[in-house]
Amino acid sequence: MQEELRNVLHELTELENRGLEFVNNAPEGKLRCAINKGNYQYYIGNVYQGKEKRKIVKRIAQKEYWQKMLPCIKKQKMAFHNLVMTLDMYKASKRITTVNSANTIA
Repeated sequence: MQEELRNVLHELTELENRGLEFVNNAPEGKLRCAINKGNYQYYIGNVYQGKEKRKIVKRIAQKEYWQKMLPCIKKQKMAFHNLVMTLDMYKASKRITTVNSANTIA
């Protein structure tokens, strides 16, 4: 079980690093979406972005997604880290108790 927890912790670390790398390399700007006559229109700041700029719009949308997800990932990562540390301390205390019991009996 402890090894599985360490694997999850490693996966969360990789996910966090991938998100941080994407956020740092993504273009700047604040995305705003509007619907006009049933069609979506995308604005970066107050400037309309036509179809030719959809890649930039997509990257900014992904950046905003990662910016919202990174705090959640960090929180989960910290919770798993604390759980692994607690299990390590519990196993260590069990070993100490077993050694002390063995010394008392002998």
